[in-house]
Amino acid sequence: MEIAFIVVAHDRPNHLARLLESLSTLPARTFLHIDKKSRIEDFDLSSATNLELAKDRVSVHWGEWSQVEAEVELLRQALLSGDVDFDYFILLSGSDYPISSKETILKTLSDPDRPLFIECEEVPSAAAPRKLVARYHIKTHDSSLIRYAAKVWRRFGETRPGYSAMFRKWPFFKGSAWWALPRDAAEYLVEQYDCQTSLTKFCRNVLIPDEVFPHTVLMNSQFGDRIRSYSLTYADWRIEGPHPATITDAHLDFLLPGGEQPQTKSRHQEPRSLFARKFPDDSAALVKRIKSKFL
Repeated sequence: MEIAFIVVAHDRPNHLARLLESLSTLPARTFLHIDKKSRIEDFDLSSATNLELAKDRVSVHWGEWSQVEAEVELLRQALLSGDVDFDYFILLSGSDYPISSKETILKTLSDPDRPLFIECEEVPSAAAPRKLVARYHIKTHDSSLIRYAAKVWRRFGETRPGYSAMFRKWPFFKGSAWWALPRDAAEYLVEQYDCQTSLTKFCRNVLIPDEVFPHTVLMNSQFGDRIRSYSLTYADWRIEGPHPATITDAHLDFLLPGGEQPQTKSRHQEPRSLFARKFPDDSAALVKRIKSKFL
């Protein structure tokens, strides 16, 4: 089993160093993208092993297509790594950390069915209202004319021109951005990204496309039957807002073996998660507690 970790980071340099150290204990290589807006000098990567930095850094803006671009280009880099044919590709953020043993992680990924671990919920639903994809999402670099047109569209309704045809052609799906894909599915995702289909072009202008584009592409493909609709990364969405709660000692009480993970809002947490997020930058005590559980 060879694993490629696709890690995207923009802050929390101290915790990122701890994450990279933990991933080096697995039969894996880590491919790391640091947001182009961040100073790479602020990240101490000197002690990281089996690490490959992104060849092309992207300026990433939350909720925009640049997130998909950074992730897919890093995935492409891992796929084209000539010396190793990786079996699984796992997307993590720089604020994640493993909460399961090496043996548990490898056992989960050794399923002979080669499942795709990606949470997918069809749009519309209570957790994924239609407006998330039907609206034109105004982006950081949009011109003043496009911004004005988008505001006019919203004044006459929640949707943008052409959305009805897209919904008839493509059932849309949404879910957690954090996935684990076997090689054949990862290759297919990159191929569809490159094809610049009507779906790809449409998803460039939805809100939080990294929670829509991979899910919709894969659910509408030959891989749909192999999808396990849950994320292997735990996040606490019991708070209101666009971001999950920061991991604390109270979370570790139930996240680590022996505890019982609660159901969280709009997230399916089956089976026990292998990773968790978001950890604070001063995570040394939390990481020490996790390590002590598995030593």
